[in-house]
Amino acid sequence: MPATGSISQLGIKSGIGKQTVDKLVNARSGQLKRLNQDKGEAEQDKKLFQKLNSQLKGLLDAARALNEAKTYQSRKASSSDQEVVKVSAGKEAEPGSHSLNVSARATAHSQIMGVGGGSGQDAAEPGSGDSGGVTKGIAATGDAKAINDGVTVSFFHEGKEYSHTTDAETTLASLAKAVDEEDNGVEARVANIDGTGKDPQYVLTLKSQSTGAGTHQITTDAEGGSPGIATSGGSLFAAGDKQEQAQEGQNAQFTVDGISYTRATNEVDDALTGVTLNLQAAGEATIDVTHNTSAAGEKMQAFVDAYNKVDDFLQKNMAYDAQNQQASPLTGDATARGVERRLRSMVGQFLETEDLQTSIQTLTEVGVRIQRDGSLSLEKTDFEEKLESNPEGVRAFFVGDGRMADRLVKDLEGLTGTGTGVVPSKIDSLEDSLDRFGNEIDAERRDLQEYRERMTEKYAELDKVMASFEGKKSQLKAAQQQIANL
Repeated sequence: MPATGSISQLGIKSGIGKQTVDKLVNARSGQLKRLNQDKGEAEQDKKLFQKLNSQLKGLLDAARALNEAKTYQSRKASSSDQEVVKVSAGKEAEPGSHSLNVSARATAHSQIMGVGGGSGQDAAEPGSGDSGGVTKGIAATGDAKAINDGVTVSFFHEGKEYSHTTDAETTLASLAKAVDEEDNGVEARVANIDGTGKDPQYVLTLKSQSTGAGTHQITTDAEGGSPGIATSGGSLFAAGDKQEQAQEGQNAQFTVDGISYTRATNEVDDALTGVTLNLQAAGEATIDVTHNTSAAGEKMQAFVDAYNKVDDFLQKNMAYDAQNQQASPLTGDATARGVERRLRSMVGQFLETEDLQTSIQTLTEVGVRIQRDGSLSLEKTDFEEKLESNPEGVRAFFVGDGRMADRLVKDLEGLTGTGTGVVPSKIDSLEDSLDRFGNEIDAERRDLQEYRERMTEKYAELDKVMASFEGKKSQLKAAQQQIANL
C-alpha cells in the first residue's frame, strides 16, 4: 500500500494521479501569474525610468554649460604663417589684428666634448675647437680605458656649478648618465658623430633644457660668459680632449605692432594680453584675434542633441500603434507625459528682458527651432552670427540668475533631483511596488504549496479507501466461489 501523501503513487486505485493535483494547483495559480506579470512590468518600467533619468542628467549637464559666461567669452587666434608663429588665445584676449616680425628664435645652448690632441697636455682649451669642429670620439661607450681616472668634469648652469670626478670604473656612458640624472637643468647624451656607424666616434654632449642666453648657457664661469666644459686633473679622454659649442644659447627677438621684445623662450604669453605666441622661425606674420563662436555653437548643439535624445526616448516608449492596437511600455504613464510636457514648456518659454541688458527673449532668436514632432534643431550659422554681432546680448540672455540657461537648469533639476525629482520619485515608487509584489508572490507561493500538500494528502487517503474496498471485494468473490463449489 502506498505511503500517505506520496504523489508518485496517486491514482493506482482511485484513478486520480499527480497530473490531477497539478491541474488543481494550476487552476488556483491565476493570482500568482498576475502578480508575476505585474512585477515584470514594474521591473521594465523601472529600467526605462532609470534610463530616462540618466538622459535627463545629460541634458542638465548641457544646460549648465550654457550657463557659464566663459562659453560666450571664448576667443580664437590665427596666424597668417604658422611656419613663423603658432598662436592660441584665452578669454581675456581682445579681438583685433596685430603684425609680428621675428628676427631670431630662442635657442638652447649645447656643448660637445670629443677626442683631440695626443695627450692631456695637447688638449684644446674649453670652447676653443677649430675650424673643423669635433670630428673624433671613442669607439665604445662602455670602455673604461678610454676615460682617464681622477679627472673632475665641471660646468656652470643657471648660476650653479656641477662637477663629477671619474674613477677606474667610469665610462663615457656612465658619466653621461650621472650628469643627466642630476637636477642641473642639462641633458647629457652620448652621440655618435660618425653618421655611417661603420667607424663609431662617440662623444659627450651637454644641452641646456632651457632656451636663452646668459645663465641658461653651459659655461666654465659663474657669470655665464665662457661657454664650455672644464676639466681638472688631466683630460677626460685618454687620447686628449677637444670641445666646441654646437649651438649658442640665445634669446628670442621679435616685434609686435612695432614694439621690440626679447624673451628667453619661444613661448611668449606677455606680449599680447590673453594670446600665447609660439615662435617657429624668423619671418613676418599677421595675428588675428576673434570671437570663438564655434565653441559656444558646439555647446548649444550639445544641448539640442541631448534634448532630442530624451524626446526620442519618450516618443518611442509612449507611442500607441492604433493599427495593430499595440501599446508601448509607457503608453498612458502619467509621469512620462508630465516629463514630456515640462520639456516642451521649458524650451518654448519667454524671457522677460526688462533690466537684463538684452533684447533676446526666446531660443528661437538664437537659432534654435522647435520642429513639428517636438524635437529641436539648431541653425548653427544663425547662432554664431548672433553671437558675433551681439556677444554681450547672447551672454546676458543665457547666463545669470533667472536667465534662460538658469531656468533650463532649474527645470531639469526638478525632474532629476535625488529624492525630490519627478523621475527619481517615480523610480522609488516602482521599487516599493517591486518589494510589495515580491512579498505577495512569496505569500501566494506558500498558499499554493499548502494547497498542493492538502490535495496530495486527500487523494492519498482516497487511494487507501479504494484499496481497502478492492480488498473486501476480492474476499467477497472468494466466498462466492466457495459457496458455488459447495
